[in-house]
Formats: sequence, structure tokens, C-alpha cells
Amino acid sequence: MINYHPTDKQLRQFAEGNISSALALVAAAHCDVCSKCQAKVDDVNLELASDIENIKAHTFSDPAFDKMLASITQLPVLDAPVQKSPRIELDGRFFDVPRPLQRFVKKTGNWSKLLGKVWQAPVDLGEAGMAHFIYMEKGGRVPEHTHRGTEFTLVVNGEFSDGLADYDSGDLIVMDDEHIHSPHSNADDGCLVFSMPAPPESTSSLTLPIKRSAPAEPLKPKKGESTAMAYSPAVVSDKINCVVAPSVRVTIPPKSCHC
Repeated sequence: MINYHPTDKQLRQFAEGNISSALALVAAAHCDVCSKCQAKVDDVNLELASDIENIKAHTFSDPAFDKMLASITQLPVLDAPVQKSPRIELDGRFFDVPRPLQRFVKKTGNWSKLLGKVWQAPVDLGEAGMAHFIYMEKGGRVPEHTHRGTEFTLVVNGEFSDGLADYDSGDLIVMDDEHIHSPHSNADDGCLVFSMPAPPESTSSLTLPIKRSAPAEPLKPKKGESTAMAYSPAVVSDKINCVVAPSVRVTIPPKSCHC
């Protein structure tokens, strides 16, 4: 069941063509699998079409243009050959993707292991930048982290949780530096998501509960060793635009003493 949607304002802006290319792409993909949001977009389109018709009613018609348009609409409709929808493949497994994302399947690079049971594949969006398909096997987990800027994530197939909420296929998730989470999947089939950073000027009003980690406390060293705490965030991967939340234990072996 889909629980996370674009806001009504974002859906209207999407219909009007007044949102960033990043949000437009994930909103289109979300609407392709969410009949509720697609109906809202259709209502806005009808409203906009009505406004255009009212404008046309107060303008002079061009007989030459009307004749050309009539000749075009009278042309026979050709049967287009049925083509198989492109799918994402990983180790012999195939995943269907929403229609707005299908044109990028051939522009998806090779899969590489991000960490543990988590895999990622880069997607070249052209002028819109880069995105990633990320797949978590059952039991896969991403360390707790936050994000640089805003990142849009669409659940393509499967389920995952992150300590903030539980997500299902079709959910559209917006994360920024106000959120700290640790995505993980316990679904038998794992979870495939499409994730892309928003351009700097993009903002979002889709909100999620915020969970902040308690301040890191010094760890007590075991006997015979010393412990240092890394309080500065360490980069997990620039490719997924996130940083590890502070608190990493680093064990330093004791130096030999020959006093």
C-alpha cells in the first residue's frame, strides 16, 4: 500500500510544468503506479485545458490552421508494434520499473556492491544529472546517515524500513539534512529503489518524522587498548550523496613497552 505521496501543491506544479526536473521525474514515476495521485493530476490537466478553451473562444480562428489540423486528425491511426517493456536486471533477477523510468534502463551502468548486501547502479539522466538504482537484499542495511541537500527516493519494488517509517512499492520519500535514518530491508525479495539528488534550488514540503541521534558518548576502552572517537562525519559514498552520522569506534592497539 502506498502511503507517501507528493503534496497537492507539488502535483499541481507537476501538471503545470513548474517543478524541477528531478521532482518531475520521480513524481511522474510515482503517478504511474499511484492512481490516486494520477487522478489529481488529471483534474488539474482538465482545469488547464478548460482555461485554454476559454482563451481560444475569445481569439480569432485561422482558417488555414483549422484546415491543417482537421486534415491531421482525419489521418488513419497506425497500429504500433507491441514492444516489451525494458526491465532492470541484477544477477538473473528482473524488475519492472514505472514507465517514466523505462527510457533510462539502457542508460544504467553496471551494478557494484555498495556494502554488505546493498548494491547500486548509476543512471545517466543527461542534463538532469545522475541517479542510482539501489537494491537491498533481505537483511541488507545502510549505516545510519544523513544527506547533503535534498534527495528523492521512489520505492520501485519491495519494502524497507529506516527507523523513521516503513515503505512499500510506489512510496515517494524525501530526505534532507534534517533526517537521520538507517535503511534496511527484511522483505524476502529485498527492495529496489530509484534515488536521485535534487538540484540546490529545489525544496520540498513533504515531511517525515525526524529522528535525531543522541550525542555521542565516549566509549570505555577494553583492558590493554585505547579508544578514539571520530566525531566528524565520514563520507560513506559520494555516489549516494550521504554521510555517516557521527560516532565511530576506532581501536588503537597498545604500543609495546620495553622499559
